[in-house]
Amino acid sequence: MAALNRQRFLSLGIGTLAYAIFYAVYIYGAVRPLLSREDLAAYALLSTVNTMAWLFVIIGFANRYLTRRRAFLAEATQAVYPLFLLHQAVTVIAVYWLLRRGVRALAGFVLATLAAFVGTSAIYVCLIRPFPGTLYMQH
Repeated sequence: MAALNRQRFLSLGIGTLAYAIFYAVYIYGAVRPLLSREDLAAYALLSTVNTMAWLFVIIGFANRYLTRRRAFLAEATQAVYPLFLLHQAVTVIAVYWLLRRGVRALAGFVLATLAAFVGTSAIYVCLIRPFPGTLYMQH
């Protein structure tokens, strides 16, 4: 963890560079790139470097800034599991509703994201948080 914390900016640079190359070479203008057999190894390597660099960035910055217990995080840590369970159901319902109405892609993405955030938060605040038995109890 200490190494990831120290190298978080290096990982950020590698991740940014890998993604820029990945986007420019393989993704630009394509929904799903068509790869030849010769390009497959380079694509897999670049994809792996990109993914790992961003994971290291997230872990490094989280370790640096979120490891100290702060008062505002105490409530959030209790909400993580209920919100995790609820968000998928709310998102699926919102997307289903939006698709049935023929909403365009960008507007649908924005509306689905807002619906998931607002809907999940409302259910948590109104139906889960007020009742002590519904929260995850720590030992």
